[in-house]
Amino acid sequence: MDRLRYLLGILTLVVMAAGGWFLFDQLDAENLDAKYQIQVTFLDARGLKAGADIKFRGIRVGTVHRIDVETDGSHAVVSVTIVDDRVDLVRTNSQFWIVTPRFHGISSGVTGLDTLVRDAYLSFSTPQPFGEPLARSSRLSGQEAPLTPRLDVTLPQIERGDLMMRVLLPENHGITVGARVMFRGMATGEVRSLSLAPSGTHVEVRVRVLSRFRSTVTDASVFWVAKPQVNLRFSFSNPVSVNELGSLLSPYIAYYTPPQTGVPVHDGYPFAALLKRPSIVVTEVPQAALTATPEVAPKLPAGPIIMVRVVYEAIDIDYLSPNDTLHREGTGILYVDSAGQTLVMTPRSVCDASYFYRETFGERAKIKNEKLVVQLPGSKVLKATRIWIQPEGVDLAVLLVEGLPRKYPITKASALEFVDHKTVDPKGLVLHLTGERGVPQKPTPFDLATVKLEAAFGGVLLRGDIVIGFVGQTSEDNNAPSVVTLVTLPESLRPQG
Repeated sequence: MDRLRYLLGILTLVVMAAGGWFLFDQLDAENLDAKYQIQVTFLDARGLKAGADIKFRGIRVGTVHRIDVETDGSHAVVSVTIVDDRVDLVRTNSQFWIVTPRFHGISSGVTGLDTLVRDAYLSFSTPQPFGEPLARSSRLSGQEAPLTPRLDVTLPQIERGDLMMRVLLPENHGITVGARVMFRGMATGEVRSLSLAPSGTHVEVRVRVLSRFRSTVTDASVFWVAKPQVNLRFSFSNPVSVNELGSLLSPYIAYYTPPQTGVPVHDGYPFAALLKRPSIVVTEVPQAALTATPEVAPKLPAGPIIMVRVVYEAIDIDYLSPNDTLHREGTGILYVDSAGQTLVMTPRSVCDASYFYRETFGERAKIKNEKLVVQLPGSKVLKATRIWIQPEGVDLAVLLVEGLPRKYPITKASALEFVDHKTVDPKGLVLHLTGERGVPQKPTPFDLATVKLEAAFGGVLLRGDIVIGFVGQTSEDNNAPSVVTLVTLPESLRPQG
């Protein structure tokens, strides 16, 4: 009798469990029928399990309901359920992939590291513009690997003054849209786009460097793709070293600029990247940095006088010794002449080595490879060409600049006074210079007897709000400082109005 009761009890439990399971299955089926479900097929489920998350931009938006095998055994079929308020993210052009740890080689790094401590999950992206809405119970073919470049990357907005340039690579090396651009180990920008050159000879990468870091890029900068490099040395004290270890997970574009070399580059400037990281000797922190004041982002200039920074570089050809690089920076005045040309007036000693440089024994230098740019307040750099020099040896020149933004402020004609230097009383004048980013510095009292020309190249001399002239050198053969007035500027090159 006890055995019979025992068997009846077990049978009752089995019937109750079966009934409960049947009821739960029916309720679950009805619940799922009311939800948005689709299927995604993969060649391999890669450890994906029912109940795994579905993520869009890293946020959970659904659940894996079931994983089956196609009737012919060719694919794994993943049934997914998307929460109601995220259904509009799933479109006909959506692309799904399974997130698991994947090593893509030294150049491309590792993805899916978060699944080392948790189960695999499903991720998807829907690139802009969105496709048509996907009907429930539809089936998509999943991607067998994460998308490269990622289509779900949202790039920050380009701001005024940012440097937009090109880096040319022999091949992609795993660089993707959104990859970092690094200088001295700090992010200064990002990769905006990649494309194969029409000739197929290289990859062109469009890069943005933030305006506040624009001065870190000159035509002397070197670029390369950062990826881990192991160096073996036959030394017991340091037999192995690894460079660019921070690029293990994701390669990036790195660059280096030797201090105080080269001229700033304009938008669109191309750099050919090196095949590997160059040997770089990083200098110590300069002592001047200990007393420097925090830099304030420049605003668009306002007022009757618009000053710019002029940067000049050239090569002095020497036949018996290495060539010398000549570098000079100074201040200029931005304006437009009666013909509508955008011009900058500045001392010739700022922009012409044949005027300010002499060889050891006084002979004229052999100047080649002149480079000349103008930097506006706000860091934008414009290409410049020297179109006029004062023919009688007075320290004055005019530059033609290209690409001035529309509606950018210019110096008003009423702010300039064309007087002979012999009639100028130095007393009461102030000296105005531009800083590294084209930003005017605080005016200082002017004293010709104490001014050092090297520290005041092209300094603008003001009497009140009127430009009287510049600080230049006395003549081609005499680099003593002197007052250079504007009276010798031709009428055709003077500001309009």
